[in-house]
Parts: sequence; C-alpha cells; structure tokens
Amino acid sequence: MSSLYSRDFIVTLIIVLIPLCLALNADSYGQRIMTLSGIYAIAAMGYHLIFGRLGALSLAQGCFFGLGAYSAGLIGVHFELSFLTCLLFAVIFTALVALIIALPVLRLESHYFALATLGIAQVALLIAINWTEVTGGANGTYGIPQLDLFGMELSSSNHVLIFVWIILVIIVSLTFWIMRAPFNYQVTLLKDTPEVAASSGIDIGRWRLTFFIMSAIFGATAGALQAYTIGVVSPATLEFQVMVSILAMTVIGGKNHPAGAVIGAILLTHLPEWFRFLETHYLIAYGVALLCTIIITPSGIFGLFEKAKLSDNPDPSVNYFGVKSRQTLRTWREKGWIIGPDPRGWFQWYYRYYMGRRLADIDRKQIKRWSAFSRHAGQIRANCEPG
Repeated sequence: MSSLYSRDFIVTLIIVLIPLCLALNADSYGQRIMTLSGIYAIAAMGYHLIFGRLGALSLAQGCFFGLGAYSAGLIGVHFELSFLTCLLFAVIFTALVALIIALPVLRLESHYFALATLGIAQVALLIAINWTEVTGGANGTYGIPQLDLFGMELSSSNHVLIFVWIILVIIVSLTFWIMRAPFNYQVTLLKDTPEVAASSGIDIGRWRLTFFIMSAIFGATAGALQAYTIGVVSPATLEFQVMVSILAMTVIGGKNHPAGAVIGAILLTHLPEWFRFLETHYLIAYGVALLCTIIITPSGIFGLFEKAKLSDNPDPSVNYFGVKSRQTLRTWREKGWIIGPDPRGWFQWYYRYYMGRRLADIDRKQIKRWSAFSRHAGQIRANCEPG
C-alpha cells in the first residue's frame, strides 16, 4: 500500500473511532442512534464502491439491505441459529441474487441501469408484501433473537454498539484492501475514461461485477445487523426511502472517499434527532439542511478536507485542478519526475489527478509506469486518427 493510501486509511480509521469513543459515554438512546449510524455506514460503504468508485447509479442497494435483513431474520426465527451463521447465510444468499441480477443488468449504462435496478428493488418489495406465508406480509416478522457472539448474548446497548462498529472497521479495511495499488489506478481510469480502459486491456465487466457483488455483500451485512438490532423485519426495509437515505449519505458525506460514507451516515441519522424540537416541521428543516449541504459542498463534506489538502501545494504554478503551464511539466521532466510526452487528449485526467498532490505522496514507479502507458496509448491513438 502506497504512503498516500496508508495515510488515507489512518485518517478514515480516526474518523470511525472518534464517534465511537464519544458514543461510549452517551446514554442508551444515544448509543442506539450511533449503532444505527454504524449500520447505515456499512451500507453506504458498499454503495461507495459501485457509485463513488465506478460512477454507476445503482438503485438496488436498498434492495440488498432488505434482502439481508429478511434472510438473516427469517433464518434466526425459524431455525434459531447463531447470528454469525445467519449473517453468513444472508451474505451468500444476497450475493447469489446480485450475481443473477448482474448478468443482464450490468450490460446497461447510465439511466437504463438505474431504472433496471430500481425495478428489481420494487419487485423484491412486492414479494415481501404478498408472500405472507414466508415473510409475514405487510406486518413483517417479529421475534428475531438478540445479537449473540459465540453463544454470548449482546444484551446491553454498549456491547451492540461496539460490535457493530467493529464490523464497520473490518468493512473499511476491506474497502481499502480492494482499492489498493495498482487496482485503484485501473478503477479511476475505468470511471473517468471507460473507452481508454477498454482499449488498454482492463476488463470492465469484471470490475463492474466485482463491485456490484461487493456492494450487495456490504448491504446484506448492514441489513442483517439492522434486523437483529431492532428485533423485527418488515417491508419498510425494502422501500425506496432506504435507498434514498443511503444515496444521500454517500453523496453528502463524499462519494469519492470511504470516510464520506461514515460522515454522511452519522450526519443523516442524527439530523432528525437534532430537529425534533421543531415537532411537525422538523422534516422541512431536515430537507433544507440537506439541500444547503449539497449546494455548499458539491463534492461532499469530506471533499472540503481533500480540497484544502490539495490546495496546500508548495508549487504556486499548480492549483487544485491540475497544472497551469507546460513550463512546469517541462521542468519536472528535466528533473526526472515525469517520463514521456506532454499530456494530450484522453490522458489529461492523469496529470489533473496526480499533479495537484504533493510529489512526496506519489510513488515514482507508478508515475513512470503510467507515463509509459500514456506514451504508448498516445501512439495508438495517433495511428488511428484519419489522415
């Protein structure tokens, strides 16, 4: 793992652990709210992969959340198995459903992909409402046992909070492991310029399938925790409102970084509680607060910190958006920091993305590797141009 990604991982862990430490001293109600924040942070972490990393607007994350809740809850009620066993079953079942869905759906692009995933989520909701013999219909299923770990019940809110946030730490670590170098460069290229990614040999279908299934696994984990935390599962876990909440958490917190999912989940689960004093008008204040956040910080709350970090650059000729002059690039090439021709065409994203960062945080081997790739692909493009 590069030094830049190691630092980002440490910053994300700090953002995760600080709210946990503060919640340990809160009352039981505050701990329940923070437990809910951790559960939604896990679901938003999965949505960060498919939406934030690949840019695919999937509307099935709420469906995966509900499938995980139903599968774990029903197994726990009817077979009285341990939570870890039910969680494993929920994850495998939801991953298989996601795999079946992905075969036809991942061939679609843009709004067609969004509408297809939305339709699948609505089908799952109708099944949960009408299949009363299994799901309990509109009333749902009650009597889900408490969380347990190796035969020991987690009865106190303090223990449940710690357990949920430990799973969140594991999910965060897994996310950074998936996005380690050099895979993060491939995913960035795939998101920004899919045509170049396809022409360079990157398997687009494999990445889309992997991230779609991983988002389903994370959503199922969050749903199973939700079912065992509140002790009931109902069609409300499959409603479109859940999907909207996860989407809002990812966007408001910052869809381009895992820490944004945690920040957005904490903020959106606490905003309704902070506005409770407005009684019937608290939803209006809630909507206004969300709208102001999106307008002020289009890149999310964590995007403000990233923008401040990138603007703190020792070279005045380089701004947040990239390099201002070719003279700077020429100077860097003379010092051996850059190899290859000047950027052009599709590969300008490479310089905009990396040259705004401090050079100490960049792996020179990766720079040379991608510069050589840029030179080779530039030659291919020049040969394909007419005339």
